[in-house]
Amino acid sequence: MQAKKPELILPAGNFENLKAAVLNGADSVYGGAKKFNARIPAANFAENELNDGIDYCHLHGKRFYLTLNTLIKDSELEEAIGIAKNAFELGVDAIICQDLGLINALRELLPELEIHASTQTTCHNSAGAKFLENLGVKKIVLARELSLQEIKEIKKSTSAGIECFIHGALCFSYSGQCLFSSFAFNKSGNRGRCLQPCRLKFELYSKEGIEKGFVLSMKDLMTIYGIKELINAGIDSFKVEGRLKGIAYVASVARAYRKAIDSCFGNSERPSEEDVKLMKIAFLREATKGYFFEQETMTFPETPMRKGVLAAKVIGFKGRAIRLKLFESIYKWDRLTALKDDSLEEFSAAKIFRDGKEVPKAIKGNEIVIETGEKPFLEIGQELFFTSHKLLKDLEEKALFGGKKVFYSLKVFAKVGENLKAIAEFAGKKSEVEFDFRPEAAKTSEFSEKMLKERLFKEDDFFKPVKFEAKIDGKIFIPVSKLKEFQKAIMDSMREKFFEEFRKTAGSDFEGRMKRMLNFKAQKIGKEKREIAVFCDSVEQAGLAKENADFIAFYDCVGLEKIEKFAKENPAIKIFVKSSNIQSDKELQEFEKNFLKAKTPIICSNLGVLQKAIEAKSRFWADRELNCFNSLSARLLAGLGAERIIPSSECSLQQLEMISEKQKIMPLVFQYPLLMTSKAFAKNRKPGRLDLKDRKGFAYRAVVEQNGLFRIYNPVPLSMIFEVEKFGEFSAIGLDFREAGVKEAKESLEFLREKLAGKSPRKEFAKFTRGHYFNELE
Repeated sequence: MQAKKPELILPAGNFENLKAAVLNGADSVYGGAKKFNARIPAANFAENELNDGIDYCHLHGKRFYLTLNTLIKDSELEEAIGIAKNAFELGVDAIICQDLGLINALRELLPELEIHASTQTTCHNSAGAKFLENLGVKKIVLARELSLQEIKEIKKSTSAGIECFIHGALCFSYSGQCLFSSFAFNKSGNRGRCLQPCRLKFELYSKEGIEKGFVLSMKDLMTIYGIKELINAGIDSFKVEGRLKGIAYVASVARAYRKAIDSCFGNSERPSEEDVKLMKIAFLREATKGYFFEQETMTFPETPMRKGVLAAKVIGFKGRAIRLKLFESIYKWDRLTALKDDSLEEFSAAKIFRDGKEVPKAIKGNEIVIETGEKPFLEIGQELFFTSHKLLKDLEEKALFGGKKVFYSLKVFAKVGENLKAIAEFAGKKSEVEFDFRPEAAKTSEFSEKMLKERLFKEDDFFKPVKFEAKIDGKIFIPVSKLKEFQKAIMDSMREKFFEEFRKTAGSDFEGRMKRMLNFKAQKIGKEKREIAVFCDSVEQAGLAKENADFIAFYDCVGLEKIEKFAKENPAIKIFVKSSNIQSDKELQEFEKNFLKAKTPIICSNLGVLQKAIEAKSRFWADRELNCFNSLSARLLAGLGAERIIPSSECSLQQLEMISEKQKIMPLVFQYPLLMTSKAFAKNRKPGRLDLKDRKGFAYRAVVEQNGLFRIYNPVPLSMIFEVEKFGEFSAIGLDFREAGVKEAKESLEFLREKLAGKSPRKEFAKFTRGHYFNELE
């Protein structure tokens, strides 16, 4: 049986890029509204632009997906749902979401709306896919860290569509699990504002020595030569990253991958070397085929900048000019880049000389001389790369032409003292417009049919004029401003008529249903004894905590035997086991065998283990890695059976105090925030501890685990134990001592015990942070 042809999805950071994607081979595009999307710095789409984008896609038989793929505050939920409603009524084909509460709300409020789960949901195992399917998701954008075999297994487990990124920039951390920018700069990737600290310089200390440079900077994904294998894996949709990139990037990538996909079905020639070259010049760092094929080296520490395509080598100098040996043909004004230390130096070929004569172009293999204006700092033997090329500029100029348009005829009726009228006919449809303006009698110059035609019979991205007629009764005068309004009314009317099959309605009772859903009532917490949970990654820590804790939450890495032994020796202690935030199908099966089938209460840190806990009817808590950020998410998790909910580490105290399921919320008053979880080093590093030092000297704690996961923790703990009284609104608090060590855990517990007893402990603490409790995210 032949594999199904996958959908090709291109990024649209603005309307021009959307057109470039549609006209150069995309089946679908994805773009964001002005708010609540994971690429806030992109131009994105205002309401009228969103209408244009959706209609333009439908005109060409393509689909438009709107991204609402960030975490949403309670105060923003009504606006976010309003954006989704507006897009639904305009005919958007799907909305891509991260926030679990928003997904659940949209499913209930707009049951006809197709919802896709963003890669920000960190779906990376079969049970996680099943959870999202049960939540009503129709397509899942999987985590980028999966191999083809893992994707095949997930595909078997769900009826939801499977979507994977196949080209573009990669994140060092699993998407949705990165807090680095959030804690370093107060700009969160989960809110669309990541400042990419992973692209900065670091020093990485290990037993093997010191590595310097951009050690966390990822190569760019490029699977153009592995498309057949991706198709055979059963992936339904191929997605390209790049809403912050330009027209040339969108057009060149769309063209190349369109050919690559179609060639696998006998419908096209394979992409040429030139197709691939232009795509690389448009934007590409060092390339990798990614986790699909389990490549060993995923990072490129030399530079985080794009390199483009190898163009030439410096073979000498002639005054201020540069002698080059060409590896590719070069045109006048092409841009070249030299990698100097850890930065890039760009310059243009202002003049090209071949055999002493100035030429507009030189071909591959030639030895030439170029003048650049100011002489860049270069050395003999240095390689130069293209970052702009004439052929790419030619492609960009042609990228927005050739689209489909609907031919229309227009008849206008204008009479002194009566409203202007127009009848437009197009594609077997008719649109009639009566405009609320009555022409006056002309005192001097009058409007002729030619003048009306010039001002009213326009071409735009959707319609092309073919026949015009005007019925003018009397000598009339119409202000130019009114003619502009009339012309817009005509085009808008045609648009609504032509695209009416795509328009939908949310129903007259939508506002009422939404208001009732968002009518959160903060519960009053009784004055009963506050419960304390202590998270431990060793039996030693648990031994210190047992006198003060109502619950001991063991990390699963402690091991089944040690946990069981501690439980037998301390039968009065309530014990939970915390899963990892990343678990492969095999790891989840092992966790299920050890803990879920034994009915051990568990703490769910990924969607897969949450699904397993629901199926097993186990006692469970929902942990911070599930990104509970608002009342809708808290309500969903509580409704699924969560006894306690540890909210996102990015929540402010004010947010938590307003949350509707407050009686179940357990804020952490101590933890070393987990900033990144990565698989980038899985193939080439031994398990063990490392230190990561940034350019300012901050030393981050890091570890490579036995399964290859690389984790980075904040340099200092988030600690609120000295202000624990500020959490009096909550019936439970938690302390997480992973990375804390025995001594720090002991001192923190002693301080907390005295504080809760009403004493005034005087212990001086080392450096710490309050995190986002008093520093709310934008």
